[in-house]
Amino acid sequence: MKVITTEIIGYINLFERITRARVKNCYQGHDSLIFIVYEGEAGKAIGKKGDNVKRLNHLFKKRVKIVEYNNDPLKFIGNLILPIRAENIRFEDEKTIIIEGKGIKFKQVVLGPERKNLKEIQNIVSNYFDVEIKVK
Repeated sequence: MKVITTEIIGYINLFERITRARVKNCYQGHDSLIFIVYEGEAGKAIGKKGDNVKRLNHLFKKRVKIVEYNNDPLKFIGNLILPIRAENIRFEDEKTIIIEGKGIKFKQVVLGPERKNLKEIQNIVSNYFDVEIKVK
């Protein structure tokens, strides 16, 4: 279970005040913040020409990523890995999701060094869906 600290609550409050978008959750990485916003709120959260993201990057002194939540785990995972686009995201079985893409560059970006990015994606997705993610 994810623990919400007062620091995270502060990030969420400031984010909502600046963007006027509703936040479902916030995840803190080493040098980044990932805000999960409700469906239909991503455009509002990002702002015209990305103005809100730029302002938040500056205020938090961290890289801010905004991800739109979706009840469909396949679409949600697709939103999480944006701007990288997978060729295919599909269920292998009812508990395993496969992310497929072309080329070594795709795998490098989605997996990250020592599979760090994939672990972060898995951690976030596990809070909403009971699935395991694999990259091919």
